[in-house]
Amino acid sequence: LLNNDTIVTHHWLEDLIFYAKSTFVGPVCNSVGNEQIIEINYATHGFNGYTTQAVNSFAEHWRAHHLGNVEKTTMLGFFCVLGERSLFETVGPLDESFGLGYYEDDDYCLRVNQMSFAQVIVRQAFVHHWGSASFKDLSAQALQKLFSQNRQKFIDKHGILPADHSHAWLKAILHEYDWLKSQNKKIDPIYAWVPSFWSSSFKHELLKKIEARISLHVNPPFIRNFLIKCLAILRQHDVRTGAVRLFHRTLQQLSGKFIRFPMGRLILRSWSQKTIVIFPIQRFNERMQRPQQLALQLAEAGYKVIWVNPDLGQASSRHHNIQRINKNLLILELKGICYANFYTSSLSKKDANLIVNAINKLLPNVELSDRTALFQSPFWHTMDSHQFNQSVYDCMDAHEAFGSATLEVSAIEDQMFKKATKITTSSSYLKDKIKKEFGRDAVIIRNACNPKDFEPTPSPHSKKNPTVGYFGAVAEWFDFDLLIQVAHRLPNHDFVIIGNTAHSNLEKKTLPSNIFMKGEVPYNKLPEIASSWDVAIIPFLLTELIQATNPVKLYEYYALGLPVVATSIPEVMECPVKAYTATTDREFAEKIKSAIKENLAEKRSERQIFAQSQTWKHRATDFIQCLESAQC
Repeated sequence: LLNNDTIVTHHWLEDLIFYAKSTFVGPVCNSVGNEQIIEINYATHGFNGYTTQAVNSFAEHWRAHHLGNVEKTTMLGFFCVLGERSLFETVGPLDESFGLGYYEDDDYCLRVNQMSFAQVIVRQAFVHHWGSASFKDLSAQALQKLFSQNRQKFIDKHGILPADHSHAWLKAILHEYDWLKSQNKKIDPIYAWVPSFWSSSFKHELLKKIEARISLHVNPPFIRNFLIKCLAILRQHDVRTGAVRLFHRTLQQLSGKFIRFPMGRLILRSWSQKTIVIFPIQRFNERMQRPQQLALQLAEAGYKVIWVNPDLGQASSRHHNIQRINKNLLILELKGICYANFYTSSLSKKDANLIVNAINKLLPNVELSDRTALFQSPFWHTMDSHQFNQSVYDCMDAHEAFGSATLEVSAIEDQMFKKATKITTSSSYLKDKIKKEFGRDAVIIRNACNPKDFEPTPSPHSKKNPTVGYFGAVAEWFDFDLLIQVAHRLPNHDFVIIGNTAHSNLEKKTLPSNIFMKGEVPYNKLPEIASSWDVAIIPFLLTELIQATNPVKLYEYYALGLPVVATSIPEVMECPVKAYTATTDREFAEKIKSAIKENLAEKRSERQIFAQSQTWKHRATDFIQCLESAQC
């Protein structure tokens, strides 16, 4: 079986056939969801991004260093698999009820295992895989639906959850290292982190201990990077005594992942003061935004905070996982909770009861009068608010206005507005809408920034042209047509756009040469890049979603001292420190020129002073006042 989005390389077929005697085999590749993935180094140019010559050159070099290298597995990626006719006659064809894809390969590999055939990765064989070609025409919503449906089909068919392959990455890394060492081959720098003083038994004993406590749903480069940091600390001690304990502590500090515990060990007997349980709109480790900022500041203010981490798009972990961010903030993942419909529907009543029971067990000494639930998504509306002294709905967006929203989203949010003890919003638009439609008063707690995170840094580079910049989500509300027209009007200006474009219509646009798409950039790198800009922009379409939005980036731009040009977004126009606003591309271009011309020192200082008065600490104080006020 071979996907149509692959490039096969010299010797690939003969290598697979050689090992396929009563065995199901597959090659390594550059893009797959299991341990068959390897890092590639061929150039990103040529037809569709890579030249066939470069791919084959890499494959030949890789093969020369991996002849005879095979690795047992329990799951092969179906971009390329091969087996004898007898295997397929015994196991049967693929189950076509899985349709376009997802879990048909899990299903088949499970059946292969049940028929006692071995599965092997032939590591000397390499096939390039573009990835996801079958799904390119599906929307994110359709993909999510297909994923959820097929996962349930697998569970219904076999009576078990799909296998968890999260530890296969570590096994693959150790396998690769051991193979190269056994062949007396030069150890690739990729695997140089494995300390030479570790005996094989020690390594595998350590691996067993890691597997017992760590869940890593990440790719090899991430694992390698944080293990390098961990092992650097181990080398400083240069002793084995206590090394496992030190390694575990280092993993907890550096990996940002979760330590697994039985529920009984999660009980927080020392927590007996005011506790806020946050039911958020995203995972904690996603882009740092309002939800995480408020959680951190509430914990800093002395509240005990538990963040119920949704494992979006699938059933959550098979273990209870907890991560302590600081002494007052815990991130909690509970096993068996299904979040597949997070953006389109609501939590099932059964799962809501599981969460309530878990929290009650977790907080035996926290009285009902000291418990507050903070909801940030309509998804959570089935949660029993009677388990909390008060429930606050923090409405930060017009959820029904997102392109992926369903009618059900609007209906369940209506229920949230009706049953919440208190309501907070991020904008005047949302406050007015809630008052008009539900007769409920809401407290405006706008967005903010951390000015210290956005202190300007001098740029050592000289510039030929003025730079106009943007950072943030580049999604359905981003007005590419406006940007393109403005860039044509200002050909001597450079437009730098930073952000993930996965949910935009960028692929349908032809950009002028003075627009530079930079993709996602780490949060802590933004000030270094944006400090060299002459003006920042917010080119948003004036949809209902945007009319209800209080842009976080406005505060962050101001913390950098940058002048801002935006479309006529109500919350931008209400800001005490005025931005330049425009309604047409001609006006937008003119306002950019005016903003650059008027970017004087006193203006920059005024913006920065304003940003320093609009911090997340201020917002947390407002939120606490709302919690403790009877009138709120």
